[in-house]
Amino acid sequence: MSYPGRFVWKKSETISPIKNKYYKGRVIVLVDEDTQSASEFASMMFQAGDKATTIGSQTSGADGNVSHNEFLGYQSLITGIGVFYPDKTETQRVGIKIDLVIRPTIKGMVEGRDEILEKAVEFAALNP
Repeated sequence: MSYPGRFVWKKSETISPIKNKYYKGRVIVLVDEDTQSASEFASMMFQAGDKATTIGSQTSGADGNVSHNEFLGYQSLITGIGVFYPDKTETQRVGIKIDLVIRPTIKGMVEGRDEILEKAVEFAALNP
């Protein structure tokens, strides 16, 4: 009660891959401002791989569970848990870590191009 909103760090379960039964190839994760909630958490799981590269622009930073609250006829939604990387780097309000930042341009949008996908294809060709 002396520190409202304080997080209590608990050791979480770690699931190790079964020896020789996991994907060993390159993984490229594409993200942008529409990446939120469960897709941010899934992106973080992909990042745990040895050959994972995250390409794109800042994600929404809206991961974690959703708690519904109603008070005097007003309703709100908040997250009731914190989501962090194993090194305790915060993701909420910040977004996930990105290895190669690519921001779509107005010119690319006008031309109907997906600049994040284009960069991912280029990256994959240069990093087999």
